[in-house]
Amino acid sequence: VDNQINISNSFNIIPKGSLVIGFSYVGKKEKYDTVQNESSINIPELVNAYSARINFTNGDFYSDVEYVLKSKDMRLKSIPGTGIEFSEQETFEGSALLWTAGYSQKGFGLSYNFRRLENMRFFSERVFSDPLTNPTNQLSVNYLPALNKQHDYTLANIYLYQTQPGLTVQNYDPIVKAGEIGHFIDLFYNIKKGSFLGGKYGTKLNINMSYWASLDTQYNDPNSTGPITGDGLTYQSDFFNFKNKLFSDINIEIRKKWNKKLSSIFTYINLFYDKSYLELPIYGEVRSWIGVAESTYKFGGGKSFRLEIQHLSTNDDARNWMGGTAEYFFNSKFGIYLNDSYNYETSNVPTDTKVHFYNFGGSYVSGASRLALNYGRQRGGLLCVGGVCRQVSPNTGLTLNFTTTF
Repeated sequence: VDNQINISNSFNIIPKGSLVIGFSYVGKKEKYDTVQNESSINIPELVNAYSARINFTNGDFYSDVEYVLKSKDMRLKSIPGTGIEFSEQETFEGSALLWTAGYSQKGFGLSYNFRRLENMRFFSERVFSDPLTNPTNQLSVNYLPALNKQHDYTLANIYLYQTQPGLTVQNYDPIVKAGEIGHFIDLFYNIKKGSFLGGKYGTKLNINMSYWASLDTQYNDPNSTGPITGDGLTYQSDFFNFKNKLFSDINIEIRKKWNKKLSSIFTYINLFYDKSYLELPIYGEVRSWIGVAESTYKFGGGKSFRLEIQHLSTNDDARNWMGGTAEYFFNSKFGIYLNDSYNYETSNVPTDTKVHFYNFGGSYVSGASRLALNYGRQRGGLLCVGGVCRQVSPNTGLTLNFTTTF
């Protein structure tokens, strides 16, 4: 259920803007048969989520605030058994707060996003709430994208941040993972044509940064057995605490058109990635910077050639990488490409040490359909060519991909 009221229209206020209040509800009904009959609490069959929001605009300024409350539900056990099992002694609420604000005018734009998520993994069936068995979030009721810059460069997607919305209880530090808190700032500026930095065609500048932390929690575990957490564990979280940094990045992108045929993109990325929290505790923290230079030359008649060079520099994890892509389009429909990523130093990750992850192939587009054929070695992760990105698993071989829309 979703409903909203336009206050500005109803009361004739804010002549150059609007004020809208909205409300939403979604519920999930699922019967659960308890296993621990003697100690089990009342497990809810109906889990509800309510939200209230305010949308405000006035001239070139806008601001949106939304708060979501999810009713109590079970959590996963800290040690699964033969299948996916749940703790039946405690239930927990979830919540989300999102604030977005921005200002824009010709040639300039600034936006800010703040978000706090706590225990907000929400699925139509509980068994899909385990991120290990459901990494792609199938049957998810809510959509929670990562609020940081999305890149279509291979090396920029090695340390890819994913939203951390769920409640997880572990038998190692941190014992309780309850959610995330952070913000994202994005600035666009068009340097005027004819100026020293703008040149004949102008220059586009984009600077953005994000910072994400795990919620700071304090827990009480009266039924723990040695290092094993008990089903009766409860916790509290600080509402506004950014100290447990998981991920941060600063991105600077410059787009420059040199003449009618040649254009370039220059990108600098500085990032921090807590791989021990976001992936496995055997890893550590990663601090790196990435530089990308890309140029496209258009010959006319749909023909174009694009060359891209990348470098990732870090003393952590898999150490330094270099990579590149060469792409040629014979017309607006058919193109071929070759790309390679190479970890050229001995690293702490044997599978990524001095190995060429190459890929070559082509694609053909007709109307709403696209056919792509490629051969190569994939390290796993996000592969992006020609602005089209897809998740791939580690493999070496031939891949045929066909997509269409109706």
